[in-house]
Amino acid sequence: MSYLERKYPRAVPGPDCRLHFQAGDFACAGLALSTVGLGGCSFALPAHLADAVKDGLSLEAMRLELPDRLLHEVQARIVWVAGRNPVMVGLEFQNLPEELAEAIASLVATKRPGPSIRKGY
Repeated sequence: MSYLERKYPRAVPGPDCRLHFQAGDFACAGLALSTVGLGGCSFALPAHLADAVKDGLSLEAMRLELPDRLLHEVQARIVWVAGRNPVMVGLEFQNLPEELAEAIASLVATKRPGPSIRKGY
């Protein structure tokens, strides 16, 4: 499936897009996004934190840092976990605020298309 077949196209955002969240006892700050789109995002997680993430887990205190340098609060759940070192994690956004949706749509429109890894979100 190509990126054009996705429900929500994704882009490779660059180093100025980062993720901050709490997963159980683990706090993760400043993780670079691998892909981002209106449906969700993906990122690489260090292998020593692999046990902190599981499919279906909702992340706590999650914030996206976009090129505007603001921290945008967002709700998301883990929809896939793959690999071992690094561990790749796919998130699905839930109840995406309109302001953040507009910022992500603008970002996706200006960056190169991201790979298609999972179908539907």
